[in-house]
Amino acid sequence: MGKNFERPSWDEYFMLQAELAKLRSNCMTRQVGAVIVRNNRQIATGYNGTPPGVKNCFEGGCKRCTLRMEGKIESGASLDRCLCNHAEANAIMHCAIMGIEAGSKGAILYTTFVPCLECTKMAITIGIKK
Repeated sequence: MGKNFERPSWDEYFMLQAELAKLRSNCMTRQVGAVIVRNNRQIATGYNGTPPGVKNCFEGGCKRCTLRMEGKIESGASLDRCLCNHAEANAIMHCAIMGIEAGSKGAILYTTFVPCLECTKMAITIGIKK
């Protein structure tokens, strides 16, 4: 390694992990990735998409996404009809499913898009610090 070698900061590194996670998204309108980190270790990853066992968006699993892509619904409208889980919610649920305590020890949530109010409330409720 040369003198000018620079590693990414921890924040840059984990944002890159979130960017990578979003590549797994099957949402037709927006791909979002999220990573939960504690003590500079990734403890959960999430991306937005339909729940397990439900057809992917591009297979017609989420009627709202289909209507949105057909131009029949405006951006931001009829969100209550969307079946997709948000990336942040998926990462938080992964912690719950795996029995990982995400928030009590100062975990950080990295996400590639501004979290919605519901995901923000979930993160605050479980004690994610930032």
